[in-house]
Amino acid sequence: MDPVLKKAAIGYVVHKDYWNQGLATEALKAILQIAFESLAMNMLVALHDVENPASGRVMEKAGMKFSYIDSYAALDKHEEGRISQRIHYHLTKEDYFGR
Repeated sequence: MDPVLKKAAIGYVVHKDYWNQGLATEALKAILQIAFESLAMNMLVALHDVENPASGRVMEKAGMKFSYIDSYAALDKHEEGRISQRIHYHLTKEDYFGR
């Protein structure tokens, strides 16, 4: 969180048993509400790996907007040194209150 710019990053992990129930979308919407209405944040950002499009759908359903795509060295269970891509999203207070 950047307290001067009032900008923060959001992340979440949902156990497989709870996928496709709308829980992540509901939780993200609640976080956005608290961030903008109670904490007076200016912007929230989030990202997901291109191999996890469901996370992007959660961000879009919650009102977040696509920002850009970048490459990164993935540190995961796949092959060592794998290069993947992240998709970045954002939501400004103006967009939040304008919807």
